[in-house]
Amino acid sequence: MSNELKNIWTLEIPGAPDPHNGFENGRPALNFVVGGKSGALLEEIKRIMLSATEILCISSFLLHSKDIVDAVYQAAKNAVRVYIITAIDENLNIFADDDDFSLAKKEDVIKMSRELERISLIRTAAHIHSKFIIADPKIPVKAKAIFLTPNLSQEAFENAEIGYIIHDYSLINDLFHHFCNGFWIECERELVNGKYVPKQNFLLPEKNIDSILVTSKKKTSLRDALVTIISTAESDIFIATYGISDDNAVFSALMDALNQGKKVTILVRLRSKVMDAVIKLAAKGAVILANDNLHAKFVICTVQGKKVAILMTANIEAMGIEYGYETGIRLENDDAYALESIASKWISIFPWKFHEKIVLTKIQQKVKYFDEKSKQLKDYEPPVQKK
Repeated sequence: MSNELKNIWTLEIPGAPDPHNGFENGRPALNFVVGGKSGALLEEIKRIMLSATEILCISSFLLHSKDIVDAVYQAAKNAVRVYIITAIDENLNIFADDDDFSLAKKEDVIKMSRELERISLIRTAAHIHSKFIIADPKIPVKAKAIFLTPNLSQEAFENAEIGYIIHDYSLINDLFHHFCNGFWIECERELVNGKYVPKQNFLLPEKNIDSILVTSKKKTSLRDALVTIISTAESDIFIATYGISDDNAVFSALMDALNQGKKVTILVRLRSKVMDAVIKLAAKGAVILANDNLHAKFVICTVQGKKVAILMTANIEAMGIEYGYETGIRLENDDAYALESIASKWISIFPWKFHEKIVLTKIQQKVKYFDEKSKQLKDYEPPVQKK
């Protein structure tokens, strides 16, 4: 019998996880809000929604929050026109494991969307995965927006998630154009009288929106930007992602970076589905940490002496990187450093660390291993010693 255990996670920080995800007040920097028990992320989302006076645009893969529904009702009561794009429809089970979403909640989500139909215009497609909210995009002095990594679901607001508050009107305007692209081109159905019916088509004028990185039917600027900063990074690369697989160009760029000797640190959610990619990356030298509630996605590195980052909704998977409807925001200067400070804090508190192998006699903490046969993570149980 081998005295080594392969492909394992060791619990380096025992005890209950930090309910604030490292930031007690939920506000680590001027433009950032982090999910956690403080409730700061939900409060910021509601503040922006309730600031709308004419138009409110919402994009979210899921919408499963009474607080959000109440805010939409309040906006509509104030004569605000509300437009929603989402993946919520009969195809919802395609992404049943995203953000801990359970099929048991499917009927609740559908019911909630039908409540919202009374006061908003809802369009859907199974590949809608972007998350952001825009208030009054056509009024420069009033426009507000927040870019989100969480879905608008009650559970997500306490996870390791990030909201980025956008102040620059030109960026808000470009994000609004991206929303319109989703509403008119990407979406396939409309909720009408409780039923999902084919939507009317509209030819949206082309507009160059380099400030917003996207995955869409026509563009993969998010993929291209990620590959560029990873391939040109000078040294350390920090990544957070809920999902990761080896079927996309960003994964290939990470493998190339590791082959070039660059230090890559990756934060993931502790899930069986990431393990094939984790094993390949670790074999090339990546340091990989995990917790039980990460859902934020970002890449941070230094390019030509400048700190740069991309905050995004896409997982590092083909569905998200190569196709789908996703959004990314390029961050530089103070915002990039602020995101790096969030990453550094999470690195210090994420409790699980991946090892390619470990000697059994050295195991002194809780361990999970990846069973190749079942493709599942399992708790390691030391064999009973014969007397």
